[in-house]
Amino acid sequence: MAAIALAQALDRQGRTSGAIEILQAMVEPRSGGRDDLELDLELARCYRKVGKDKEAERLEAQVQNQLAYADADDVLLAKLLYHRNEQ
Repeated sequence: MAAIALAQALDRQGRTSGAIEILQAMVEPRSGGRDDLELDLELARCYRKVGKDKEAERLEAQVQNQLAYADADDVLLAKLLYHRNEQ
């Protein structure tokens, strides 16, 4: 997803607030697919980086709920666990 790549580039440049703006604009409308979950995880990571832990936790809980029946080695589930343990 191009928005995620752009947000990651902005974040690497130290422009995390710009990354958040890009990702927030992509939150609606939602298709309900894996791209939405990937977007939520990236937005949660950026939120954590700027100290918005409650927003990050809300998004992570949504992703975890959607992945409740995923395989233990699912890439998105692994990302979720990694970012939660990173903090």
